[in-house]
Amino acid sequence: GEPNVGKSTLLNALVEDDRAMVSDIAGTTRDTIEATTIIDGIRYRFVDTAGLRTTADQLEQMGIDRTYRAMENAQIILHITTAENPSFEEISILPHQKYIQVVNKIDKITSIDTQTADSPLQISAKCNIGIDSLRTALRKCTDTSHLNSSSVVVTNMRHYAALEKASESLEAALTAMDNNL
Repeated sequence: GEPNVGKSTLLNALVEDDRAMVSDIAGTTRDTIEATTIIDGIRYRFVDTAGLRTTADQLEQMGIDRTYRAMENAQIILHITTAENPSFEEISILPHQKYIQVVNKIDKITSIDTQTADSPLQISAKCNIGIDSLRTALRKCTDTSHLNSSSVVVTNMRHYAALEKASESLEAALTAMDNNL
C-alpha cells in the first residue's frame, strides 16, 4: 500500500509485538522489517515494507525498490489502504501468489460498508479490530494439502530454531565425513 496506511501497525498487530516503528511521518519505513508468527499451527513470515508512491528521495526510492522485490518473493500479498480513501492502486500479482485486499483504519470513520465475501477485509490494526478475520483469511490462502497425518508440524519458534540448528550441524558433519575429516 501507500505510505501511512498502517502497514507497520498491522505487522505489529499480527505478530503481537512492537517490531516496526510506527509514525505519522510518510516514508518512515524505508527498509524491510521481517517478523514471524504462528497462525493455526502454520508459521508465517511477514515483511513490512516502504509505502508505494512516486518520490524524488533516493533513500525512500531504495526502500520502494525493496518493496517490489519483497512482493516478487511473497506467497501472499496483503494490499492495504485506508477507510478514509478505500481505493486500491493496481499492482502486479504473479500466478502462484494469493492476494488479499485490506481496508485499515475503520476506527476513523463513522459508517462501515457491510462486509461481503468478495469485498476487502475491514480492520483497524491500531484498535485490533478484524485482526482475527485477517488471520482466518491468511490461513485459507495457505495450502497445507501436502501435509498428511504423519507429517511433523513444528508450532513453537524455539523448537523450530533448535531443529534448524540441528539440521545445519548434521549437514556440517556429513560434509566433514565426505572430506575424511
